[in-house]
Amino acid sequence: MLVKSVFFPGIEVSVGITFQDGDRFNSCQVIYSQFGLAIHQNDHQARRRFVEWAQNEIAVVPDFHKRILFSDEAHFWLNGYVNKQNCRIWNKANPQVYVETPLHPETLTVWCTLWAGGIIGPYFFKNDEGHNVTVNGDRYRAMITNFFIPELNNHDVQELWFQQDGATCHTARATIDLLKDTFGDRLISRFRPVNWPPRACDLTPLDYFLWGYVKSLVYADKPQKLDHLEDNIRRVITDIRPQMLEKVIENWTSRLDYSGGSHMPEIIFRICQVIYSQFGLAIHQNDHQARRRFAEWAHNEIAVVPDFHKTILFSDEAHFWLNGCVNKQNCRIWSAANPQGYVKTPLYPEKLTIWCALWAGGILLQKRRRSQRYSQW
Repeated sequence: MLVKSVFFPGIEVSVGITFQDGDRFNSCQVIYSQFGLAIHQNDHQARRRFVEWAQNEIAVVPDFHKRILFSDEAHFWLNGYVNKQNCRIWNKANPQVYVETPLHPETLTVWCTLWAGGIIGPYFFKNDEGHNVTVNGDRYRAMITNFFIPELNNHDVQELWFQQDGATCHTARATIDLLKDTFGDRLISRFRPVNWPPRACDLTPLDYFLWGYVKSLVYADKPQKLDHLEDNIRRVITDIRPQMLEKVIENWTSRLDYSGGSHMPEIIFRICQVIYSQFGLAIHQNDHQARRRFAEWAHNEIAVVPDFHKTILFSDEAHFWLNGCVNKQNCRIWSAANPQGYVKTPLYPEKLTIWCALWAGGILLQKRRRSQRYSQW
C-alpha cells in the first residue's frame, strides 16, 4: 500500500492511496492510531466473527439490534482537559513547549446504557462520602446491583441483550456471574457468551454518538464546579429525543456492513472525504480510481527505471499572507445552532504568491525581487 502522510500542527493524517485486501488491516492501523488506539493483527477476524453473528441474528429477528443495551463509561474533566497524548507539535528540534495542566484534574466518571428504548443513566461513580471516583470492579458491580437492575424493572428483560466492552472491571468472574443472573447467555462481552471484539469503539453507539455529542454541549457555559458539570451532563442526556436515538441505532446496522470488510475501500474514501474537507477540499467518487491509475503507472515506471522518481520535477504555488491569514473555509465551529462567531480579516490582505519546483536535485525558487503592493509576481 502506498501511504501519503500529511502533517499540520497538532495532527498527523495518513491516507492510503491504493487498497488491497492485505492492506485493510494496515489502513485501519493508521486511522486508529490517530485516536491513540493500537489494533492487533487478529482484531479484524474478531470483528468479522461478531459482525457475522449480529447480521445472522438480524436476519432471523429484524429488530434484534433494537434489543441490545449498549453500555460504556466516559471521563469528563472540569477543565475540559484533553489527553495530552493526542496533542502533537511537529518540529525538527525540541520546541521546548510546555502545556500546563492540573496535577490532579477534577473529573467525573459517568456510565450510561443506550438502546432503542432510551437511555438508562447517567450514573456517576462516587464513594461512600459522596466524592467522585473512577470505576473499579467493586464499584461497577455496586452500580449494576443498586442502579442498573432496578432501572430494568419496567422492561421485559427476557427480550434484551446487554453489551459491554472488555475492560477488566467488566470481565471479572464476579461481574459476569452477576450479569448472567439477569441476562443469562444474552450477554455480549469479552470472552463471554458472545465475544465483543476488542478496540471496536466505532461499533458502540456511546462512542460514535453519545459521548461526543454530550461533551460538545456541557462545556458551553464553562462550568467551574463538578456539581455544575454534573447538572449539565444530566440535562443534555435528558434532552436527547427518541427520534435521535432511533437514527443512532439504525446507523449501527450500517456500521456492521462496513465492519465486515466488504466495504473497506468505501470506508477509506469516506474518511478521506472528511480529512480533505478540513483543508477546504472536496473529493469525488471517481478520485480514487484516478489515483489508483496514476499509482500503477508510477510503479511501472519505477520497475523499469529504479530512480525514475528522482527525475520528476514536482511544482506548485502557495499564498503567504502578511498577517498570517488562514482561509476561513478551513476554520470550523461545530455547533447545533449558529454560534454567531465572526473572524475579522482585512478586506485586501497583502500577500505573496510563490511558485517552487522540488526534485531530488534540489529546489527551483525565484530569486528575491521587490514585491509590489499586492505582490503580483
